[in-house]
Amino acid sequence: MTTQVFISYARLDNEVPASARPLPGFVTQLHEYLDDQLRQLPHPRPVLWRDTGNIERTDQFTAILDGEVARSDFLIVVLSYNWLHSDWCKRELDTFSRRWASEGEANARRRILLVNKTPVDRNDRPPLLQGQEGHDFFAFDREQHQGARVRPYFDVGRIQDDGFVREVRALASKLQRLAAAEAPNRPESRDIPAPARRAAPTNGRAVFVARPADDMRRAYERIGNELRSRGFLVVPDSEIPNDDHAVGFINQALAAAELSVHALGEKRGFAPPEQDPIVGLQLVLAADRAREAAAPGNGERNGAPAFHRILWAPKILEDPVAPPPAAERDPLAVLARFGEHVIEGDKILGDNLSRFIDFLIHHLDQTAPRQARAAMPIAAGAKVYIDHEAKDMGYATELAGALQQRSITPVIPVLQGTKTETTALNRRLMRACDAIALCWANATEGWAISHASRLDEWRQLGRKEKFSSVLLLGPPSDAFKARRVKIKPREVDSVVDLTNCETVSPQDLDPWLGPYGGGAIAGPAVD
Repeated sequence: MTTQVFISYARLDNEVPASARPLPGFVTQLHEYLDDQLRQLPHPRPVLWRDTGNIERTDQFTAILDGEVARSDFLIVVLSYNWLHSDWCKRELDTFSRRWASEGEANARRRILLVNKTPVDRNDRPPLLQGQEGHDFFAFDREQHQGARVRPYFDVGRIQDDGFVREVRALASKLQRLAAAEAPNRPESRDIPAPARRAAPTNGRAVFVARPADDMRRAYERIGNELRSRGFLVVPDSEIPNDDHAVGFINQALAAAELSVHALGEKRGFAPPEQDPIVGLQLVLAADRAREAAAPGNGERNGAPAFHRILWAPKILEDPVAPPPAAERDPLAVLARFGEHVIEGDKILGDNLSRFIDFLIHHLDQTAPRQARAAMPIAAGAKVYIDHEAKDMGYATELAGALQQRSITPVIPVLQGTKTETTALNRRLMRACDAIALCWANATEGWAISHASRLDEWRQLGRKEKFSSVLLLGPPSDAFKARRVKIKPREVDSVVDLTNCETVSPQDLDPWLGPYGGGAIAGPAVD
């Protein structure tokens, strides 16, 4: 079962001056670096939860934030005077302390970790935080006393001192140790129901997530939340009736979905009158739906793959009460115990929950229907991210100049710095752009195709829609580029051959942007 860490912070501590945008704020950078460090540590790894601004802080607090705080095992307080003066932050601390009051104050304190963004006098802190040391993300230019100048490790959207990374690593190690100590001692009473969530804007795609038995409920909730956060509609959106309407209810939800997801534990769930237990019943009805979709003439719908099932039967069940199994489960044997077998089109997996979710999201990205899309205007002032390798810097700079002459704003990736620094910053720069141009001149075909494949990861950047994209082929001409002119990578909207253009002029971009002229310039439609 996953350990959740709630990040409590004041909005003001994540703001950057207008002149520094779109550089990240302190809390965003902390979150991204901490998440990256946790991914490099052994399991069990805790997951971070932070309100990134999608929740209206009105009556939604009780439904969402209060529930997330209550579900969290640990609390990170980003301490500053802004935090101290925030009523919402105080409420988060109060909710968390009430959640763990039964363990006593000492244990409740153990579950709170301080990230000291700025110096805060100990006497000004709430009583629960007064005995905490925490991680300082600042230093003093001389011995601390009144009037000593504070030197922040992060300022105006940038890391200013190596101490930032050092403290993040220490915090990640501490969280991983706490999660490892927490895993064997989870009482059943901590299985708190997920709070109600506002429906996220959907991408027009629906996924049937089968209602599991109680032993897979937490995994079911996380799968649903991950899908909703990426714009998918999760069906059914209410509990399955425990009466003779169950079959019709399930079939109606299956008809609206492009695939079904089944989390298989050991329990079978409740049984509607004269029906199989609910876990097996959903497997059977989803199999019927898959066979129907695979019938001649029904193999595809709007260019999407035929309906199919994705079956997750983890080899190791994360049960907080029962002892670990003596041997791993066989996913095929688990399926057979529910009275079902693999049918054509099924995908069955036995990895842990995090890897399964990674697979599921990647699978959905790869099977997204290639629907016709109206030409996306690239108007004056639009931003185009010029993705290129260091060896193509010269050609990318020429391309940037040509775009500027067409009143389009080029955005150049940062290539110098540590991998962690450049990755985080470039993701932020890319997210704010309207289009991406992959500039392939002296780079390898492997670079071009691998970066094209990343275009399918637009949801992971927090975007609500895909980028408009082009693969621009610069000199020298070769057989690899000639092949990509004829066989366009699936992920890009178009390929433009500029291998005969030693320099890039505004007119050379006509095959991508349209005839050189004023006003909005329409980009290519998706095939």
